[in-house]
Amino acid sequence: MAKQRKINIAEFEKQIAENVIGDDSVVELAVNHEDSISIRVPINIKDGTESPYEEMVEQIKMAGSDWRAAALAVIAERPGMSREDQLELWESTGRTPGFLLQVWKQQTGEAAERFENFRYRG
Repeated sequence: MAKQRKINIAEFEKQIAENVIGDDSVVELAVNHEDSISIRVPINIKDGTESPYEEMVEQIKMAGSDWRAAALAVIAERPGMSREDQLELWESTGRTPGFLLQVWKQQTGEAAERFENFRYRG
């Protein structure tokens, strides 16, 4: 029987942050040359994070066909810029909440694929 090696969890988390998605699971989306908004993808979310995956999914379900409410659920809080302000910035560029959700879904899929392919280098 093969001996299982010990995994240094701190190093594991560091490698996930470096190779999959950062500690805060946030993806910055540049909406023009000066401004960006933040979305949180449900990969590498730790307990105590302001918007854990289950809460995010529940908010999206509750939004139903309200695309704006669903988009607000995936936008990450930023210092000095509320989720509502970020969505308004997104919409001011002619983009829709539905398109933001498509981008979120695509970015979530990419992060999930990177996570699936991740190999711990202990």
